[in-house]
Amino acid sequence: MISSPSNDRSPTRYLCIDGLRGAAALAVVLYHLSGNLKEELSAVAPGWFITITSYGYLGVPVFFVLSGFVITASTKSYGVTLGYFGRFALKRSLRLDPPYWAAIGLASVFLITKRELGFDITTPDAKNYMAHAFYLQDILDINPKINVVFWTLCLEIQFYLFFVLSILVTSKISEKSGLVNEVFVNVFSFFLVITGLVSLLVYSDYLAMESNGWFIPYWHFFVLGSLTYKATCKKGVHVFCLIVFLILEVGTVVYSDEDAYMAAAISTSIFISFMATINKLQNGLSWAPLQFLGAISYSLYLTHPDIGWKTISIVKLIFPEEVHGYLSFLVYTLGVISSIFFAYVFYIVIERSSHKLSRRIVIKK
Repeated sequence: MISSPSNDRSPTRYLCIDGLRGAAALAVVLYHLSGNLKEELSAVAPGWFITITSYGYLGVPVFFVLSGFVITASTKSYGVTLGYFGRFALKRSLRLDPPYWAAIGLASVFLITKRELGFDITTPDAKNYMAHAFYLQDILDINPKINVVFWTLCLEIQFYLFFVLSILVTSKISEKSGLVNEVFVNVFSFFLVITGLVSLLVYSDYLAMESNGWFIPYWHFFVLGSLTYKATCKKGVHVFCLIVFLILEVGTVVYSDEDAYMAAAISTSIFISFMATINKLQNGLSWAPLQFLGAISYSLYLTHPDIGWKTISIVKLIFPEEVHGYLSFLVYTLGVISSIFFAYVFYIVIERSSHKLSRRIVIKK
C-alpha cells in the first residue's frame, strides 16, 4: 500500500521498499502539482524537468506492485481461517481508515470554503460521503469525487481482501484435497499467475468484462508484486512463476499499444529482484530523505491535492501577474514543500495514532 509496511511476524524491515515508496509518492506529487502551472512551467522549464513531472503518475503502478510485495510478506501463506481474515481486515481498517477519513474531512472543508466564496461547485451529499467512507464511490459511480487520488485506495482495499480471501478459500480446498502446506504454497503461486493473466487480458482489452470501479483490470500489478516477494524471499518454484508472469507482462507491452503503467510495474519488479540478488532489500535506498518520504507517503498521497494544489492556486489568485517565467518554479516549489510539511504534521497527528491502533491487532503466522 501507499502506507508504510507493518510486519508483525518478524523484525525484517525492507528499507529498499520504503525508499521506493517515498520516490513514488514524490513523483505523484510532482505530477499533480505541475498541472496547476502547466503553461507557466512549459514556457521556461528544461525538457528533462517536463519529462519527469509528466510521467510522475507512474508512481501509482509502483504503489500497486509494492502493495503486493508488502501484503504477501506480512500475511500467512496458508492455513488462513475466518478468524484470521477478520483480524486482517480489522488491522488494515485501523491502519488505513482514520487517515483516509480525515483526508475526506480536509477535502470537504476546502469544497465548502470554495462554495462560500462564490465558486460554482457541486458539494457532496450524504450518499456521496457514505460511498466514499466505504471506498465504494467508483463502484457506485458516485459524483462528484471528493479527491482525485482516492480511486487507487478503493482498488487497494479490494486487492487486500481478495488476496487473503483467496488464501482462505484455496487453503480450505487444499485441506480437503490432502495437500501439504508446502505444496499448497507452490500451487497458490500458480493460482496468482492464472488470475493475474485474466486481469492482464481485461486490462489490455483482450477480454471484455464490465469492471467499473472493480480491481480486476489492475489486479495483475498486485500479483506482480506478490510473486516478486515469493521469488526473492522464498525462491523455488516461485522464481519460475515470476519469470513466466514477467514474460506475459512484457509480451503484452510489446505486442499491444505501449503502456507506461505496465512498463513502470515491470521495472519495479525487476529492480526489487536485482536488489534482492545483491542483498540490498533490507538496507538499500536508505538515503534519509527517501526514508522520510516513505514514512509519510500515505499522508502525503492523501493530502497533497488539497494542500499543494491549493497553495499554488492561492498564490496565483493573489499575484495573478507575477506568477510567470522563472517565478513559476518558486511557486511550484512552494506547493511541493507545503505538501510535504503538511503531510508530516498529518502523519504525526493522525496517521501515527492509526499505526498504534493497528499494532494492537496481532496476526500470527
